[in-house]
Amino acid sequence: MGDVLTWLTFTIGGRPDINGVADTSLILAGVTWSLPYEWLFYFTLPVFGCLFLLRPSIAWLAGSLIMIAFIRYNWHPEMSVVRCFWGGVAAAFLVRLDVVKTIAKNHLSSSVVLITLVYVAAHFPVAYTPDAQIMLAVAFILIASGNTVFGLLTLPVSRTLGEMAYSIYLLHGFILFVVFRGIIGIDLARTFSMTQYWATISCVSSALVCCSFVTYSLIEKPFMRLAVSYRTTKRPG
Repeated sequence: MGDVLTWLTFTIGGRPDINGVADTSLILAGVTWSLPYEWLFYFTLPVFGCLFLLRPSIAWLAGSLIMIAFIRYNWHPEMSVVRCFWGGVAAAFLVRLDVVKTIAKNHLSSSVVLITLVYVAAHFPVAYTPDAQIMLAVAFILIASGNTVFGLLTLPVSRTLGEMAYSIYLLHGFILFVVFRGIIGIDLARTFSMTQYWATISCVSSALVCCSFVTYSLIEKPFMRLAVSYRTTKRPG
C-alpha cells in the first residue's frame, strides 16, 4: 500500500516496484515520468501570475509555494526537460498576435513544420538539446497558431486521434505488456517473423485506439467539460 500511495503522488515520490514486481514502471512503458514536471508547472502558475500583475488569492499562492517546496524536496527535475515548457510559454503569448497567426497559415509555414520535424528526428538522438528544443518549439508555435500542415491536422481522423492522444500515450505500454507478456508470451514473441510481428502490432494498435476512445469518452472528456463549466460560472458577468 505504501508503494501504491507513492505512485498516487503522481510519482513525485518515486516509482517503486509494487508487490515485488521488478521494474513495475515498465508495465506502463515508463510514461509517468512526465507527471512530476506537469504538476510542478501547474503549481508554479499562481507564482508566475504575480509576475504578470495578476492577483491570485493568498490561499492559492500559499498552497502553490508549499507544493513547490514539497515537490522540490522529494524530486529533482532535469533542467533539459524543464526547458521544454518555455516553448509552450512562448506559444501562449505568440498565438495571440495576428501577425504570427497570419504567418502560420500558409504553405511555406507548413513546409517549415515538416522540414523541422524531419530534421530533428533524423539528426538528434534525443529531443532535449537546446538546438532540438528550439526547432521543436518553432514547429509547435506554428501549429498552435493555426498551421494545419497542408490540411493534415484538420482531417477528421487526425482530430479524433489528437483528442485521444493522451489516453493513447498512457495506455500503449499497458496494452503492449498485456499482449506480449500475458497473452502471447515473451518467448513465443521472440520467434515471430517480421510479418507476424507487424500483424500483431496492427491488431494491438486497433485495440489501443478502441480502449483510448473509451477512456477519453468516459474519463477525460467529462472532466474537461466540468472544467469549462467551472470557468464559465466563475467568469465575471
